[in-house]
Amino acid sequence: MIWREPVGDELDHVGLAFVGRAYEPVQNAQAFEFFDSFVEQNWVEFHTAGALGNGERVWVLARLKDKISVGPDDEVDRFLLLSNSHDGSEPVTVRLTPIRVVCQNTLSLAFGRSKAVAAVRHTRRVHEKLASIAEEQLQAMVDSSFHEASEVFQAMAQYRIDESEFVGYLEAVLGRTENQRSQRREPDRWRYVREILEDRSLTPVATAGTLWALYNAVIAFEDYRAPRNETEPTARLRRVWFEGGTDTKIRAFREARVLMDAA
Repeated sequence: MIWREPVGDELDHVGLAFVGRAYEPVQNAQAFEFFDSFVEQNWVEFHTAGALGNGERVWVLARLKDKISVGPDDEVDRFLLLSNSHDGSEPVTVRLTPIRVVCQNTLSLAFGRSKAVAAVRHTRRVHEKLASIAEEQLQAMVDSSFHEASEVFQAMAQYRIDESEFVGYLEAVLGRTENQRSQRREPDRWRYVREILEDRSLTPVATAGTLWALYNAVIAFEDYRAPRNETEPTARLRRVWFEGGTDTKIRAFREARVLMDAA
């Protein structure tokens, strides 16, 4: 439950965080109600839902009907990640979050320069703005973005990389320290990526040696690594969906495109 308590002249206290007076709370049912029309149109279906931390952020995964076919027995489910925060940390958002079926890699895609395809801040008229999303071109933007991603994924699966490109790509996505670079030493995370590439349950033979395999190895590393400070049960999910892990995944996708464009 969200409650307010005046603090000073400028701020209100909303449960777990300080927010400005313009902050407008949005309950979970209200936050995702705008998506009901897309479900009724049979464009998407609600898949799973949950909460992070002490409930300060709630999320819903919605799956689009069609898959992206990258190659034989290699498909990517198209998901949208809807989220709402109750601590003022972020707006109500819709993100592109495809998931590779063969190894359950959770990919992240940006929409232009933004991590979200839609975002509505918790300010006055927030409910009116949420209601208008279904009337705007969200469906067209999402379909167009996934179509573009499909073409890039398929091109990555056809692009074979050599050792020089391998090192250059990892340098751009999971860079080394100056000391590691001067000593020509690979960090542990690069070694983990190499191990993932050798694991046929995570890297099928059909795409071994391709940019698609390397890209997914980086994603798998980011999804499943367990830093020492992640003691909270939902900490890893928060990282890979909403925090630094998302940045790494988006950078991995963009650098893959840069590599292919330079070829």
